[in-house]
Amino acid sequence: MDSTTRKAAFQPSNLPTFHALPFALGLFLFSIYLLTFSGKFHVMDELAVFTAGHNLAQHGRADINPLIWTNHWTPNPPGIWGSDDNLYTKKPPGISFLTAPLLWLGHALPGLNAVHVGLLTNALVTALTASLLFIWLTDLGFTQSTATLTVLGYGLGTIAWVYARMFWESSLLALFFLAAVWTAYRATYLAPSQSRWLLLCGLFVAISLTLRFEAAMALV
Repeated sequence: MDSTTRKAAFQPSNLPTFHALPFALGLFLFSIYLLTFSGKFHVMDELAVFTAGHNLAQHGRADINPLIWTNHWTPNPPGIWGSDDNLYTKKPPGISFLTAPLLWLGHALPGLNAVHVGLLTNALVTALTASLLFIWLTDLGFTQSTATLTVLGYGLGTIAWVYARMFWESSLLALFFLAAVWTAYRATYLAPSQSRWLLLCGLFVAISLTLRFEAAMALV
């Protein structure tokens, strides 16, 4: 499909319809991830970024002072001291800020466990990434069956499933990288006259940089 055909297909009267299939695929993958959900932290880095998000949600500050004790016995301490004599995580702040609303919700709603709500973030994010991957593949002209098989392969046959069980930034980075590529594609080929896609692309790239500083190298 050349660029002229793409643009014609994306006129207001021919806007692609988002059917229930990408949502259903994401929901299916999320249900699988729930079956393998561990509900616990695996490494100290997970606990550090979680603590920063938890303190932000509960107290409006992103320190990890509850983990001060870890700085005295671990060979690679998870935190560094700030000029205000508070301990802060060494990791980029993006995942802590993005999960803070979910942690707040986990505390605000009765019956929810804030820790489990936070740890489910990447399961939800990976399922959402799979849904967006389906949408992008159909934008590229692939059939729904091809897109479905690709999405299931991504969600169940790659390391994405492993990261869906962890509280690391990799799953969020995959989502925002894919969102940046998708919106850049739409801004270039499908709707060059609609600046919102370009603005969204810039936003997703900016968020990616808050998740992992090395992401800047991938954008060069």
